[in-house]
Amino acid sequence: MSFIACLQQYITDRPVLCSSWSLPDPLLGSSYNQYGIPVVFYDQVGNGRSTHFAECRGDANFWTEELFRNELPKLLSALGISDRPYDILGKSWGGMVGSAFATYRPKNLRRLIISNSPASMQLWIQSCNHLRAQLPKEVQAVLTRNEKAGTVDIKEYAAATQVFYNRHLCRIPFPKLLQQSLGWISRDNTVYRAMNSPSEFYVTGSLKTWSIIDRLHLINVPTLVINGQYDEAQDIVIWPFLEEKRSKTSDGSRIQNASHMSHLERPSRYLKIVAQFLHPYGY
Repeated sequence: MSFIACLQQYITDRPVLCSSWSLPDPLLGSSYNQYGIPVVFYDQVGNGRSTHFAECRGDANFWTEELFRNELPKLLSALGISDRPYDILGKSWGGMVGSAFATYRPKNLRRLIISNSPASMQLWIQSCNHLRAQLPKEVQAVLTRNEKAGTVDIKEYAAATQVFYNRHLCRIPFPKLLQQSLGWISRDNTVYRAMNSPSEFYVTGSLKTWSIIDRLHLINVPTLVINGQYDEAQDIVIWPFLEEKRSKTSDGSRIQNASHMSHLERPSRYLKIVAQFLHPYGY
């Protein structure tokens, strides 16, 4: 029986959300009871209930893709998963880590799911800026004014970003699980500020130039790519995962009436798509 190791961090690509914001508890049960798929969630270093390194705040040389990519095989080995077939589901930032991990062609990796994730941060920024341009002009003015002034920690800026998030992050009232994970940012935003910055569309951290595009040809397992209709990760952001050499082993699925948190907005639909990809011949 294969396992899914879920990398679910990074709200609208924030490497700071812990595992509690992932699939709602009832669906975790149904992933096993209905589909026979055990699931393992974990908090990445610096997040949730894992070890925090506040002393490394602002240290771009410490907070790198490599740090998180190397953490995953250690976890798989410690849990005894790496010696049997397993799947990886990476949500947003988790998809970035998962795709990077898959380029090393790890033994026993069976399938890869990249959910609401960018193939490059430049494409992500391009997509977010396109969506940002559709916000009310007064909201755009608040965002631009505070970014230029460097006052991105004030309530005015936070309120303006929330307008964007309500459209493209999560279009339903934020579920309790998501609120709990967002609370970790308030307590310790070390990782997010070092790697991303104050918002999804104003990226100044170490991930600003991140890209997996030139490494995609190294991924050799069947791959599913998911995004939402109103997602920050619009089609242009995920397209490199689907094109050229990998098109024969890649498939895409867009979830209608959902945004970046498509797994919370339409959980039953999301889980069905994942399960069908993992077990295409029935249950």
